[in-house]
Amino acid sequence: MEPPVSIRVGSACETSINSVPTRQFDGAGAKVWHEDLLDMLLTAENGVQERAGLDGDILTLPEAPPLLPIPIESLRSLPLDLKYFVKTIWEEFRPQFLNRDKSLAAWCPIRTSPYKTQFRVFSMDNASLSAILTLCRQHKTTITGLLNGLALIAFTLRLDSTAAPAFQSSTIVDHRRNLPPAPADAPWGSSDRAVSNYVTQLPHRFEADLVARVRSKLPIDSNEDIDLSAELQQELWEISAQNRLEIVRKLEAGLRNDVVGIFKYVTDWQKTMSDMANRPRQFTWIITNVGVLKGSTSNDQKWSVERAQFGLSAEIPAAAIEFAQASVAGRGICVSANWADCAVDVKFGERIMADLERWLAQLASQS
Repeated sequence: MEPPVSIRVGSACETSINSVPTRQFDGAGAKVWHEDLLDMLLTAENGVQERAGLDGDILTLPEAPPLLPIPIESLRSLPLDLKYFVKTIWEEFRPQFLNRDKSLAAWCPIRTSPYKTQFRVFSMDNASLSAILTLCRQHKTTITGLLNGLALIAFTLRLDSTAAPAFQSSTIVDHRRNLPPAPADAPWGSSDRAVSNYVTQLPHRFEADLVARVRSKLPIDSNEDIDLSAELQQELWEISAQNRLEIVRKLEAGLRNDVVGIFKYVTDWQKTMSDMANRPRQFTWIITNVGVLKGSTSNDQKWSVERAQFGLSAEIPAAAIEFAQASVAGRGICVSANWADCAVDVKFGERIMADLERWLAQLASQS
C-alpha cells in the first residue's frame, strides 16, 4: 500500500540505501530495516560480527525458506459490520451519475499520462520541531493531525469554491499494534519489528460548511502567499485536534470495519485499479508518517543516521498530492510531497509545499 522509501545511512562518506518495492513491506518496515542495519554496522564496528551462513567468502543458502512475516489477513480476523460492508460495496459499484459527493477531488480528474512524477522536500531542525510538538501537545493533536489541517488550508487557499467546495484526505495507519505476538523462532523478535506490509488507510472528510468557513478567512486572490492569521490558527488547531480524534478512534477500533477486510472480495486487482482510474478521484491528499528513527546513541559513533527522507510513489488513482514525514531522534524532520504531472501542475504542487513550509516555520517561531 505504501511505495518505496529512501533513507540515507552514512559514516565518513554518505551512502544512499533504497528499500525494495513495498509490496513486500511498508514504510514502517523500511524504518525497521534501516534501524536494524545501523545496529549491525555498530555491532561490527565494536568488533562483534555475525556472519550466519558464511564460510569464508562462500554463502550457504538454507535448505528451507526462511520464516517471513505472515500477511495480516492470515494472522487476525478482519470483521466487517453489515452496515459498513453494504456502504463500501455501494460506493464501489453505484452508477457515477448517482454520486453527488462534493468532497471528491473532481478538480483533479484521473489521467494516465504523462506519467512523470515530482518530488519536493523541506526540512526543519530539531529546535523548530520541538517547538511544533509543544504546540501540538497544547492543542491536543499530533504532527500528522497538524499536517492534515495545514493541507486543508493550503488547498482551500489555492482552489476556489466552484472547483473544490469540500475535500477528502487519507491518513496511513500502521496495524502492527493489532498483531499477535511474533512466533518464538521469528528472527524479528516482536510484531512491531516485522518488516512486512501492515498498513491501512483512514479517510477524513472536510465538509462544505467547514471549507466555506476557512475560505471566508482567506484572501480572495489565491496567488497570494499569506501567513496564518489568528483566526486561521484557531481553525487550524480545531481541525487538527478533530483529525487526531479520528485517528484515535480508528486505533481503538482495531481491525473492525477496515478496508483491508474488503480486499478478500477483490478477485482481479488489475481490473479494480483500472476501474478506479475511470472514476472521480477520491482524495485530494494523503499523509503518512514512519515515525522517529533511532539515529545514534553517542557522538563518537562512526555510523549514525543523521537525516531520514521518506517518499511515496505517486499512484495514478491515488491522492492528487501525497505527503510523507520522517524524523530522526534529535535531528529534526523532513516533510516530502509527491505528485504526478498528469494530476497536478508543477507550480501548483510547489505552492502547496511552500505554504506548508512557511506556516510550519511561522508556528515554530511563535512557540
